[in-house]
Amino acid sequence: MIDEASLDIGETLLSGNAASVEDVAVEKMIPASRVEELVKKAKLKGRDQVQEELESVRAENASLKQNAGSMGGMSAPVNVDEIRKLIMSDLEQKFQESNKARAEKEMNDEAKKIADEYHSKMRTGKDTYEDFDDIMADFDPSAFPNMVFLANKMENTPAVMYELMKNPNKWATIAVLSERDPKAAQKMIASISSSIIANNQAKDNEQDIAPPLNRLSSSITGQDNGKPTLRDFKDKYRG
Repeated sequence: MIDEASLDIGETLLSGNAASVEDVAVEKMIPASRVEELVKKAKLKGRDQVQEELESVRAENASLKQNAGSMGGMSAPVNVDEIRKLIMSDLEQKFQESNKARAEKEMNDEAKKIADEYHSKMRTGKDTYEDFDDIMADFDPSAFPNMVFLANKMENTPAVMYELMKNPNKWATIAVLSERDPKAAQKMIASISSSIIANNQAKDNEQDIAPPLNRLSSSITGQDNGKPTLRDFKDKYRG
């Protein structure tokens, strides 16, 4: 059975407050064998504490390694090929968007050019036809963009449009074909254009032909060329 004095000495040694074993032994006046036993126990307790601290440090290191593994992307090598793919994909998208915007601008510019050209041609129609403005007054170009586009390809656009508006059947046929079969409509408009040009050329040729000569009178020497003949002189001075 351990006495109270021995417990006091043990607590003192474990707490580290004692200066030395000898001082404790002198102070409490206990046998040296008991003091050595207590010292061994204190050393064992200290070793156990150190062991616990080592285990704690090891556990902390293992935890740090595990966390570092989960964040391996920060130290892992960069996949350059994947980055290149992403860059190419981004550039391709921007290129497509740029091409789309450029194509839309070109289409808008071309549409405006055709519209301006059509109106410029149509303004000359009244120089050929006195009633041109009256005939074309009921036509709305914005309602028939395909017809305008096809007619604008002809060199005599005003004449073609005038012909169509003067002939409702032709106009209706072209209007329907230009929506459903643009190639057929273009072929028909081209035929109308060629026919108008041919008719105008025929009229111009008729105006260029000189009027026919008066019928020539016959004579014994052949056809009268308008100059006095020998017979004319004889008849004039006879008698």
